[in-house]
Amino acid sequence: METTLLEHKIEILKKLGIEKQIESTLDKIIDFQLAKYQKNLNNVISELKKFENSYHLSSSEFFKKFNLGEIGDASDYMDWAALYENFVYYNEKIELLKPIA
Repeated sequence: METTLLEHKIEILKKLGIEKQIESTLDKIIDFQLAKYQKNLNNVISELKKFENSYHLSSSEFFKKFNLGEIGDASDYMDWAALYENFVYYNEKIELLKPIA
């Protein structure tokens, strides 16, 4: 398998004996990304709750019905669907980073 430029750079830095600095920097990047995704997720959850309270339907159930064409395509529904997709997106990113945090 061919080594990427990033992998090559890391190998050179490791040979220079700065592996701990590399790991520390990566930890900071990971922590920053996790915090950013968590903040965005919290904002999305807050917005989703408004729709759920207004329509007396969970977002996951709404999204299933929306995708099946059972609900329609009113502006509110489009906004709700987009928010739910963001909810899924941020959860996926957080779950991807958690094991290495």
